Amino acid sequence: MSGVIGSDNAQVNSQFILNNNANTDEILKLISSMREIAAQFPEDEREEVLTEIDNVEVQLNKPEEKRNLKLIAKKLGVILAIAAGIASPIANIADFTNNVTDLAQKANVEIPMRSAQ
Repeated sequence: MSGVIGSDNAQVNSQFILNNNANTDEILKLISSMREIAAQFPEDEREEVLTEIDNVEVQLNKPEEKRNLKLIAKKLGVILAIAAGIASPIANIADFTNNVTDLAQKANVEIPMRSAQ
């Protein structure tokens, strides 16, 4: 009956949960670090980046099957674009952008590249 299918799904889900739990602490640390660095951004960019970080965190807090990976990827792309557009020097901006890309990898999303036009 469907017990085999359920069993297969349970095994896949269990593996994902194990992998996901291993990444949870790392994801939380990345988000926390991004917020700390974003606090140094100019006010307008800071507010927008913090809003986008919140949006990403909301999605990552959802069960995996309910996450909108395209939205996460889009929001992380927006965060990177904002960071890249800041004219004033910000301490740890390289760490910030590395955290964004690490978070994308751990969330299993690919950040869309924006072309310069």
